[in-house]
Amino acid sequence: MVLGAERSLLIANPVRRAAARVLGDTHFGRVLRMLYLRQALDRLPFTPRSILDAGCGKGYNLFYLARRYPGARLVGLDLHAADLADAERIRAAAGLHTLSFRRHDIQQPFPGAPYDLVLSWEAMQYLPDDSAMLAHVCDALQPGGLCLLHLMHAVRAYRPGTGADPDRWDAGQVRPGYLEAEITAKLRAAGFTRIRVRPTFGAIGMLAHGIFQRAREWPTPAYAALFPALVALGELDVRAAKRAGGGLLVEAGK
Repeated sequence: MVLGAERSLLIANPVRRAAARVLGDTHFGRVLRMLYLRQALDRLPFTPRSILDAGCGKGYNLFYLARRYPGARLVGLDLHAADLADAERIRAAAGLHTLSFRRHDIQQPFPGAPYDLVLSWEAMQYLPDDSAMLAHVCDALQPGGLCLLHLMHAVRAYRPGTGADPDRWDAGQVRPGYLEAEITAKLRAAGFTRIRVRPTFGAIGMLAHGIFQRAREWPTPAYAALFPALVALGELDVRAAKRAGGGLLVEAGK
């Protein structure tokens, strides 16, 4: 199944549902982030048996994880009731009994601990108290566990804006992103000792993301024809060596 194909379970129109099953999630930014998640999971030194997604949204990362690790216990936390309702609809339709969702403020202690893998994909820039969230992540991990974070870069970040205001923040953000030294210091203060920070959204990915920002306004058939080429560029970006990028992938252990 292609990345994000589960979103088809939310679509009533049979033609659009079939297209979503073939193309998967057609939001290129989400797809590129999922490609980086897949690469990070390929490098894990263990097979996770308990996984928490802090700030899970509609659960797309967790649906991929549930297929990848069918024996694992998976929990998604988010404050947005509408997103969680959509996530639960997909979960029920897909029959994923190892996965559950809870409405929860991820600045508070996490339920269901311990976990051997905690991930959070671009949730932290929306949190007033990101330090509290990181401390709770560390507390929720069992010894030898790992935290995976994807963050926007504070200086080089891609932005959701287009047209006359390409540099605006997304609605609800309290900070533009993070610098490498800043997130490393926050993780050490939270109790993490094994920290690796590397760039994502390199030159190829940023080029493809810029094309996506313009092409998403095209008629649907034209964008659908372009989308496979964007995914191919995303695959290249994930594999390419890079010294800087619009995002950061963080691996931290305790």
